[in-house]
Amino acid sequence: MVIITVFGVALGTPAAAQPRAAGDVDQPWAQGVSEDDQARAEELFLRANELFEGALFADAAEAYREAVEVWNHPAIHLNLAKTLILLQRPVDAYASLREAVRYPNAHDSEGQYRWAADSLERLKGQLVEIEVTCDADGAAVIIDGQELFVGPGRETAYFLPGEHIVIAEKRGYIAFPRRLILAPGAREEVAIELLSLTDARAVARPLPVWVPWTTLGAGVAIGVTGGLLRRQAGVNFARFDDDFGEVCGQGCFDMELPAELDELKSRASLQNRLGIGFLIAGGVMAAGGTAMVILNQPRRVFAERSFSVVPRVSAGGASVAARWRF
Repeated sequence: MVIITVFGVALGTPAAAQPRAAGDVDQPWAQGVSEDDQARAEELFLRANELFEGALFADAAEAYREAVEVWNHPAIHLNLAKTLILLQRPVDAYASLREAVRYPNAHDSEGQYRWAADSLERLKGQLVEIEVTCDADGAAVIIDGQELFVGPGRETAYFLPGEHIVIAEKRGYIAFPRRLILAPGAREEVAIELLSLTDARAVARPLPVWVPWTTLGAGVAIGVTGGLLRRQAGVNFARFDDDFGEVCGQGCFDMELPAELDELKSRASLQNRLGIGFLIAGGVMAAGGTAMVILNQPRRVFAERSFSVVPRVSAGGASVAARWRF
C-alpha cells in the first residue's frame, strides 16, 4: 500500500492496480460499445497497468485516458484516478472518480469501489465547487481562461482552492467578470448576466480604477507606520524604565530627572500618540478604500444620474464622502 497525501489528506492506493476492464454486454457501461472497441480499450488498459507497475505514472495516465476515450468504463476511470492522485492532479482525479463510482458492480471487488467512493469524498472536501448559470443564448462561460459551456445553461465544475475569475463573453454584449476567492470545501453559485450594448447608454466606473486601490494601499501603509511607531515607543519606554531604575532607584521627581531620561520619556510618549493616530487613520482609510473597491465595479451610467466616492484626509483623520447628482 502506498500512502499519498493530497492537500493534507492521506489517500491509500494499491501499488499495483488491477481491476478488470471487460464487462458483460448487457451491463450499462458496455451498451453501445462494439466488441472491437472493447478489445482496443482493454489492450490500452493492460498496457497502462504495465506502465503503472513500472512507476511510469505520466505515461500510464495517458494510456488510461486513451482507453476511456474508446470505452468509458468505470474500472478504467478508477485506475486513471489512482494514477492522477500519484501525479498530484486532484482536480482531474476527482473527475475520474465521479465516473468510477457510477456503477459499483463494474469493479473487480467491493474494495475497489469502496476506495473510489471514500477518495471521492475526501477530495471533494479539499476542492472548491463552482456552479454557474447563464441564460444568454450563445454566451461562452469561461472560468480562469477555460471555456466551461455555451449558454443558456447551468454547469458545475471543481477547482483548486484560491482565486478564480468567472466571465461570460458574447459579441455585442458587455461582460462583467466575477472574482471569487474560495477556501477548501467551499461551494459558490454564480449567475452570469450580460448587458447588451444597445441597452446601455454607458457603462463605466464611478472612479478611475487606481483611486480605490491607492486609498486602500495608503491606509495599509499608514496603519503599518502606526504599528512601527507604537513598537518603537514600547522599546523606548522599556529603556526609560531600566535607566530610571538605575538613576532613581529610590524614586525622584520629574524635575530631578536627567535631561537624557526626560527626553527619552517625551520621545516615547510622542511616538505612542502618533502611532495610535496613524493606526486609527490607516484603519479608516483602509476601510474606505475597501468600500470604494466594492462600489467602483463597472455599472450602467445615465447622464442624469451619477454617484461618486471621494476619500478625504485631514488633520482630524481620514473619511470617505459619497455624492449623488441627479
